[in-house]
Amino acid sequence: MPAGKGKVSEVGEALRLPTADPVVVFAKWCKGCGICVEFCPTKALAMGKEDRPYLLDADRCSSCGMCEIRCPDFAINVTHRKRG
Repeated sequence: MPAGKGKVSEVGEALRLPTADPVVVFAKWCKGCGICVEFCPTKALAMGKEDRPYLLDADRCSSCGMCEIRCPDFAINVTHRKRG
């Protein structure tokens, strides 16, 4: 996976709880279409190995949910971080 400040947690089981990362990708569901990367308004997502998205910079992610909404395979879950 390319170097970056953050990464997308690849979860093998759909029912497993999300990690501390604001974006979780269910790797088994993701077909690598790149729609999530294209719709990310802050460009926090990028395509990595095996054409799977990863979080390029967790601090840049605004948790807006655009990637989750646009994913045709329901392979992304966005957790909404508290802003302090």
